[in-house]
Amino acid sequence: MSRDLSGLDALFAPQSIAVIGASSDPTRIGGRPIAYMKRAGYPHSIYPVNPQRTEIQGLRSYPSIDAIDAVIDLAIVAVPGTAVLDTARACAQRGVKSLVVFSAGFAEAGADGRTGQQTLASIARAAGMRVLGPNSVGLFNANVRAFPTFSVSVEQFMPAGGRTAIASQSGGYAGYVLAIASDRGLDVGALITTGNECDVEIGETVHWLAKNPQIDVILVYMEGCSSSASLIEGFEAARRANKPVVAIKVGRTAVGAAAVASHTAALAGSDHLFDLLFKEYGVYRAQHTEEMFDIAYALRNGLLPRNRSLGLITVSGGIGVHMSDLVTEAGLELPPLPQQAQERIKAIVPFASTRNPLDVTGQVANEPDVLRQSLDIMLAEGDYGSAVVFLGHAGSAGSLENALNGGIKQVAQKFPDRLIACCTVSKKTSFAGTSVLAFSDPPRAITAIRACAFFSEQRHKGHAAATRVTSPAVPIDAGRRYNEFEAKMLLRAVDIATPLEFFVPSAAHVVRAARSIHGPIALKIVSADILHKSDVGGVALGLSSSAAAERAALGMLERVRRAAPQARIDGFLVSQMVSGIECIVGVHPDPVFGPVIVVGLGGTAVELLQDVSRRFAPVSEAQANAMLRELRTFALLDGYRGQPKADVDALVRTIVSISHLAAANAELIEAFEVNPIIVGPVGAGAVAVDCVLTTRSKTP
Repeated sequence: MSRDLSGLDALFAPQSIAVIGASSDPTRIGGRPIAYMKRAGYPHSIYPVNPQRTEIQGLRSYPSIDAIDAVIDLAIVAVPGTAVLDTARACAQRGVKSLVVFSAGFAEAGADGRTGQQTLASIARAAGMRVLGPNSVGLFNANVRAFPTFSVSVEQFMPAGGRTAIASQSGGYAGYVLAIASDRGLDVGALITTGNECDVEIGETVHWLAKNPQIDVILVYMEGCSSSASLIEGFEAARRANKPVVAIKVGRTAVGAAAVASHTAALAGSDHLFDLLFKEYGVYRAQHTEEMFDIAYALRNGLLPRNRSLGLITVSGGIGVHMSDLVTEAGLELPPLPQQAQERIKAIVPFASTRNPLDVTGQVANEPDVLRQSLDIMLAEGDYGSAVVFLGHAGSAGSLENALNGGIKQVAQKFPDRLIACCTVSKKTSFAGTSVLAFSDPPRAITAIRACAFFSEQRHKGHAAATRVTSPAVPIDAGRRYNEFEAKMLLRAVDIATPLEFFVPSAAHVVRAARSIHGPIALKIVSADILHKSDVGGVALGLSSSAAAERAALGMLERVRRAAPQARIDGFLVSQMVSGIECIVGVHPDPVFGPVIVVGLGGTAVELLQDVSRRFAPVSEAQANAMLRELRTFALLDGYRGQPKADVDALVRTIVSISHLAAANAELIEAFEVNPIIVGPVGAGAVAVDCVLTTRSKTP
C-alpha cells in the first residue's frame, strides 16, 4: 500500500514556501522560483533563506530556516549537494512539511551518491516530511499559482492554469513538453518532475493528480519503475475517477530481470509487462510526444465517442483510400453509410462516392454547403461515434475557408455527442472555442480518435474486484531445484492433472513400471540439474513394450552422462503417452511486478512462434479465458478445420491453479514452467506432461 497522500498537499499545493539557497538573480537556480511566483501572483508567503542577504528580489531574506517564525509547507533546497543532508536535517527539526531538492550528485552519481540519497530518505521518513527529488527541476501548480521550479521553459511558457497535468521522471523532458503544450493550445495546470524519487514516486504523483478536482487529463513520461505498488494504485485511482492517463514509457529493452534458462523468461520481456500494466489499468500508451499531445488535445473537452465506428468525408478520393487503410490499421470500424442516406447525398452531389469514405469531390469549390449537408446526413443516419473530414488546402483558401469550416462547426453544434476532427492546413484557430478538432494530417487525427475510443471503452468496462489469494495447500520449499517428479507432486496437490506415470530409481526398475502402462510409453530422465531433457537425449517417446523401454533407458543413461556429466541423475519417469494440443503455462518472476503468467501454444516451438498472452498473477477464470482467446493460434483449440474442439475449460482451470500457486509463493519462485500441457478434446481434460520449478532462498 502507498503512503498517506495527504502529505502531498503541502508539496503540490503549498500555502507557504521557503527557498533555501535563494538568489537575488532571477536567472539563477535559486532565484527563478521566486521570480516565477512573483510574476504569477502566488498568493501566499515566500521566505528566501540566504545568510548573505537581508533582502532578495524585494522580499525579506532569512539567515536560516530556523529564523522563520511561520508554518512552512514547502522548502526548496537549492544548495550544493554536499550541504543537502544538513539542510534536510534542519528542515526536519524545524517541522517543514515537504522538500523539493534541486541539488544533484546523488543516486545518479555512483555509490557515494546512493548512500547519500538513502540518508536523505531516512531523514525525511523519520520526520514525516515528503521529498520531491533529489535531482529534480521541481514542479508547478499553475492552478494555485505555485512555481517551485527552476525550469527555464516557465520563463517563456508560464501557464495561467488548466485541467491537464504532466507527471514526468525527467526534468529536461518536462520543460520540452511545456513548449509543445503551448503550441497545441493546451493549458497545463500542473507539471511535476520526480527526479531520483528518493521518496515521492511517479505513481503517487499520478494518484494525487487523480484526486485533484482541478485536473481532468494526466500525461505521464516514465523511464522505469522501482516498485509497482504505488504506480498501480495511481493508475487505478485515475481509472476510478474517469480521468484519462496517457503515458510514454521509454526504454523498450529488457530491464531489471535476471533471465533464467526457460522459455518463460525469454517470452515475458519487461517492456511487455508495462504494456500489460497499462492495458489492465486503462492507461493509453503513446509512442511519442506528438501523439501524446494530439491525444491530450482531443480529450480537452471531455468528449468521447460512443463506439469505434468512424465516418470519413473527403474532397479527394485518393486520400479517402489512404484514410480507410489508417482507420482499419488503428482498429477502428468503417461501416457503410445506410442506403437511404447514400441516396440523399447522391441527390445533392450526383458524382459523390457515398459508401464510406464519402467523397463529395471538388464540387465543394462551387457549392461549399454540400459539405455541411453531407456531414449532417452522415451523422444523422449513421451510427458513427466520430467523423473525420479531410479538406486539405481547401480549408485554407480565402474564398472557401469560412464557408467550409463554418459548416463543420454548425454540424458539431447540432451533434454535441459526436467527436469531429477536421484535417486541414488552415490555422487551428479556425475551430477555437468549438468541439471540432483540427489536425494537419489524417494519421494524427485517426490516432487521437483511436485513443478517445479506448478511453470510452474503459469507462464502460467496469472495474473488476481484485482476485484474492489463499495460501497453497502444499508449501513450496525455499532454495531448491525440483526435479520433474517432485514438481508434478506439487501440481497434483493443487488439482492439476498429470499422466499416469511411475518414478523409478534406475534402468533396472523400468521394465516393471512399463508393464503397468497400457499403450505407447514415454520415458524421461529425472534430474533437477537438467532443464531441457530433450537437448541431452533424455527423452524417448512412443515406446511399444517394456523391453523397448528398458533398452531406451540404458541408452538414455549413457547419452545423458556423456552430454551432462555433472548432472545428478535421480532416476527415470515412465509415463503413459498423452495426445492432444500442446500448450505452455509459465511464470515469470519479475522483480518489479511480481509473478507474471505467460500462456501460449506450441510446446518446444513456443519461442519461435512468440504467440503468447500475459497477465499478472493471480488470474481469474474470465482472465484466463481471455488470455487464450488473445492467441493468434486459439483457432487450434477451437476446432480448426473440423478438428474436435479442445477442453478449453480444463485448460482455464489449470492456468488459474498455476497462477494462484505462483502468487502465493511470489517471493520464492525463480523459474516455474509447465510445458507442455496436453489439452485433449472436450471432456478429456488438460494434462501437465512436464514441469520445471526452481526456488530462491527466502529473503527477510
